[in-house]
Amino acid sequence: MFLLLFTSCVAKERNESNTVPTKDTSLNTSKFARTKNGKKIVDSSFLFFWKDFSKIIKAKNLAQFKTNSLDSIRYYQKNILIDDFLKSYNTAFSDTILTYLADTSKVYFTSSGVETYSGSAGHSEYTVIPACEVYIEMGPNEDGGMTLIRLKFIKVKDGYKFYNYDKFG
Repeated sequence: MFLLLFTSCVAKERNESNTVPTKDTSLNTSKFARTKNGKKIVDSSFLFFWKDFSKIIKAKNLAQFKTNSLDSIRYYQKNILIDDFLKSYNTAFSDTILTYLADTSKVYFTSSGVETYSGSAGHSEYTVIPACEVYIEMGPNEDGGMTLIRLKFIKVKDGYKFYNYDKFG
């Protein structure tokens, strides 16, 4: 029996005292990365992946988006096939969201993990697969609160794969 449980290893709320600006000249942009005990916890290889993936999102390159995604993803708390997600692509990545995505001051990164449990009665194995999250901070919603888009990516053998889309607020 195999059970997969998604969880984050860090708080989801943005906390300025726990956020430090980092400059990566190869990306030619300022980014904000979470820290834990004074150490950055966002894999630098993810930032390189994100640079390319964000271009795929903006170009609405569905074939490449599918290649860089798992076959099944979480979309608004439901498991769906990537082909079904692609039917909603223009809603998920509307022109408004793409505008915020282009503003690097509205994009934040954090590390997380995907917890896996496997085994049988009396014996179980527990592992955490590294993952990263991207938060796109959008303007205030109709209630005056902030709207956030959260994208999750899991580390695989040759990079990262998109596996989760959520919107809050």
